[in-house]
Amino acid sequence: MESKEKSRLLRDGTIHALGLVLSSVAGLLLVPIMVRGLGPEQYGLWIASVAAVSIFGAFDLGLRLIIIRDIAGELRPERTPILRLLLWVHIAMGFFAAAVVATAGTFASGRLHLSESVRLVAPLVFVLGACSCFFDQVFTYVTSVWAGLRRFELMNGYSVGASILRIAAFATALALGRGLLTIAALHASISALCAVAGLANLFLTSPSLRPRIERVPWSALREPLGFGALSQAATSIASLQMPISTLLISLINGAAAVTPFTVGQKFPTLVSGLTWRISEVFFPYASRQRGHQAIDADEFLATISRWLLLLISPAALGLIVLAPALLRTWMGQVDPTALAVLRIAAASVLVETLIPGAIQLFWGASQTSVVLFVNIATLFADVLLACVMLPQIGPAGAAWATLGSTVIAVALLMSFASVKRSVQLMPTGLTIFHRVLPSVLFAIVPAYLLQRSFAFSGWLPIGLTVLASAAIYAVVVWKYTATEEELEFIARAVRGVRTGSAPQIEVGKS
Repeated sequence: MESKEKSRLLRDGTIHALGLVLSSVAGLLLVPIMVRGLGPEQYGLWIASVAAVSIFGAFDLGLRLIIIRDIAGELRPERTPILRLLLWVHIAMGFFAAAVVATAGTFASGRLHLSESVRLVAPLVFVLGACSCFFDQVFTYVTSVWAGLRRFELMNGYSVGASILRIAAFATALALGRGLLTIAALHASISALCAVAGLANLFLTSPSLRPRIERVPWSALREPLGFGALSQAATSIASLQMPISTLLISLINGAAAVTPFTVGQKFPTLVSGLTWRISEVFFPYASRQRGHQAIDADEFLATISRWLLLLISPAALGLIVLAPALLRTWMGQVDPTALAVLRIAAASVLVETLIPGAIQLFWGASQTSVVLFVNIATLFADVLLACVMLPQIGPAGAAWATLGSTVIAVALLMSFASVKRSVQLMPTGLTIFHRVLPSVLFAIVPAYLLQRSFAFSGWLPIGLTVLASAAIYAVVVWKYTATEEELEFIARAVRGVRTGSAPQIEVGKS
């Protein structure tokens, strides 16, 4: 892996994470606007329709990974027939999902305990949600192709732009006294705009992907669909961990015990999302293995894991240090159980930084059975540990169980990487951790001492503490920790900020 290629991977990961942060902030800003403008009942109906749509976003039959893997950085003529076919598959899935959302929503409207006036508009809200569902499926195809082509700046630009447009449109409509139907219609319109504009851009820049009626032999589809099914199974099993933990707490400790567990999980879950968001940009590069292009497994694993550790470890350790101030400011009090859960979950996020690199390495080589086995073993370990710990120590036991199962997942993945990919664990580990933890601790200690001395609260002091720690960390990384490629990326990013443009990094050969 050349230095320029490493720099591009670091840049793409940062852009992809920034897109998630900006979209999440936009979503947080939208919540109080909608609650005040719609009221609890209409907002609850809106959330129900959005949840129904999001179910189909979570289960995509592995099509996204199929598309990204088949493109792997460039469009190859022999793969375009399958990619064109997958557009039709997304359209068919969109119609199916829309029909299910509209039908189920219409029948369920009478069971949502709504007032008469709101119940009358509920079916139409779900129909408009079904329209959004269709266009979201089409746009998912577009973003998958962009991810495969490594156009992360374009993909995140559309995502952030759509979030800002929703805030402006929804706030304007509510200020004019419009209700839920207007909001649902605007949401569907913005989804349609993203899908149509995205397809137009895609077909202009990649004419070979324009849809056509053609026959693709089953032999060409068997392997991609098998890969998609296994990857979807692995992803789905991993997503069950949190709901099962919540259910076990309800059954063993009571429903009331779920509240501090959920509160404590909020901030670590956001940081965990950044971990996986950053790692996604490495998948197209890892997928080059499918085209029989050898990649250095040791270097790939060290590069992605080190970059995740550099970005995520200060956030995770910062959550552990500032947990009391965060809970006091956010919730008005420091619940001991929520505090324990937050800190244990943040430790899990720190350990989790070692997982995505190995998963992307195996997925890129189409070794999905390894990931599936590890996810099943991790879920089993999490459930077993939770059943043992919850009766003893309460909801915090579920957080300890997740931490233990995360350690097990790391151990299994590293063992498979050593056996199946000949990764030399000791040298790779030394590369990953080289000078990282001392830098993080150097930046976190002042925040720790400040929190212990003054026990402050309020978003302003928390923000100032985070900014001061981040500045210290940035200086230490620049002067002491960063490798040559990391320094190159940071320098280009700083120059881009000074000139008001994003850093442009040429793609190197592999």
